[in-house]
Amino acid sequence: MACKTRLAGSLCFFNPLLHRAMPLSLPRLRWNRLHFLLATLLLTLEVAIATVFSGWGWVRGSLGDVLVVLLIYHAVQAFADLRPLPVALAAVLLAYAVEGLQYLHAADWLGLPRGSVWRVVLGTHFSWGDMAMYTLGGLLAYALDRWLIQPQQPRTQAARTPSS
Repeated sequence: MACKTRLAGSLCFFNPLLHRAMPLSLPRLRWNRLHFLLATLLLTLEVAIATVFSGWGWVRGSLGDVLVVLLIYHAVQAFADLRPLPVALAAVLLAYAVEGLQYLHAADWLGLPRGSVWRVVLGTHFSWGDMAMYTLGGLLAYALDRWLIQPQQPRTQAARTPSS
């Protein structure tokens, strides 16, 4: 089954619903200074929350969860020209996956020593409240980008037109 595309060397995948091979369109990579600066600021805030504000329960437990989804969102948008909704959903799903690993006690399975950076990043305690904060972070990322950032920065023509 051949995949016919206009671009030489483009990738294809088999779509089982349509029973045919289809071209795989990869996102256009591009540098976005505003998203990069926001991701850098959010990373700095996350490090401060994990170290300086570690004793403040609500800051580390709630605000940090909202900010980590924003961090993932802006880090992706800093380098790829993607629509806000799929990126926000992917950031939330990634956070849900990490929280699921906490439910399964993955840090213990992996033998991560207490106090190690990876144990702090992965976490050790599942919480439905964290899931709610991740959802809030995804909604906030989407809303901020859609209504505050995008009106200031026009997207490229390639990002607006679907590939055929």
